[in-house]
Amino acid sequence: MNFFSHLKIGTKIILAIILTVFLCLGALVVVVSSHSSKILSHESEKLIINVGKRAANLVEGYLRESRATLNLGHAEIQEALLHGYGQTNDTLLETTLINMLDKNTLGIFGYIYLKNIHLQNSRYHIGNDSVILGHDSQPAVEGGVQLTDATQDVLNLRGLQQAMQTGKMSVGKPVKMRFNGIEVNVLSINIPFFDSNHQVVGSIGLLLDINTLAKVMNDSSRLSVFEGDYRAILTSDGTIITNPNPEFIGMSLLDANRHPSATEVVNAIKRKQEGVMPYNNLQGDISYTANAFFNITDDVYWSVLVTAPEKAIFAPLSQLQTYMFVGSLIAIFIVCAIVYFVIRSNITMRIHTVQSILFGFFKYLNHESKNPPKLVHPRAQDEIGAMAIAINENIEKTQQSLKQDTIAIEQSAKTA
Repeated sequence: MNFFSHLKIGTKIILAIILTVFLCLGALVVVVSSHSSKILSHESEKLIINVGKRAANLVEGYLRESRATLNLGHAEIQEALLHGYGQTNDTLLETTLINMLDKNTLGIFGYIYLKNIHLQNSRYHIGNDSVILGHDSQPAVEGGVQLTDATQDVLNLRGLQQAMQTGKMSVGKPVKMRFNGIEVNVLSINIPFFDSNHQVVGSIGLLLDINTLAKVMNDSSRLSVFEGDYRAILTSDGTIITNPNPEFIGMSLLDANRHPSATEVVNAIKRKQEGVMPYNNLQGDISYTANAFFNITDDVYWSVLVTAPEKAIFAPLSQLQTYMFVGSLIAIFIVCAIVYFVIRSNITMRIHTVQSILFGFFKYLNHESKNPPKLVHPRAQDEIGAMAIAINENIEKTQQSLKQDTIAIEQSAKTA
């Protein structure tokens, strides 16, 4: 306080104005940043949810195509089996399998499994059963389908086994397999066949190419909205179907990510709960994550997981805060320069001038100086100008009085 009391008036005014401007701009930055953060968070959540739904609709479209071709193939063979000629008509089964593979985008392998039935061609025999296996080397275009020898690997597919046990359409888990020297990441969709007694006698199935699904999910030009975001497909129990890192395919999310937030994500998937939640993703980034769901069958659904790093979401806010901070500093500098110039030229210098006249006038009154101070012409008709006029008038009056006193003293001296 003692330091402040010793400052000059102009300095006090400048400091008070600078402090006021600084506090006002600081409060403005805090309020705008807080409000912007809430708006950005809310809009980002809506955006992430919408991206998840777009991705889910996109994948669902591909899967509907695969299901449609699978249903058509199943209906044709089921009709043949019920009428008793499907067991011996290799050509019908082969043609149906080729057409099914040729008419969908995701299926790279297809198979027909018949239990306790031997087809005419022995290449399809596995024990007492028959398996016709087809491979489409060009899923995106027509043609390229070749039939290959039967393999036990088809019978080991979990989805096929489930369809045979339950008598319902089933969807397998993502697995890495090797067929005819070709290593692929696939999952199976299966529909069982029934005889006239409604007993399960076989199944038709498609092996969907997970790599193709991953390309759809990883297409940043179509689905990316934030830098560093990514999308993944998970089963209803949290098994990873697609991920930018292929090493995680087929793993449970809880095994791939030990962070507690992964448990919350898996629980939300199991509850089929849509929304945005905080999540430490597989890259180790704190992120906003949204779930979107779609049905594969009546009993099976998948989740599309969209995750965006928090730092990418709030990057615009950081830029805004930087701009506001720099702008505030510039504004404070400009205000300080203007205030300094105005106060120095209109107050401080004029006060110094009035002070100089006043001190000179006192010296003149106290006979410390023989000459009165020079009068000052007021620069403005304000309070300081009025003070200068009043001082000028008093100097003139005092000077006139002193002259009269001097004359009177001289006359008295002559008379005496």
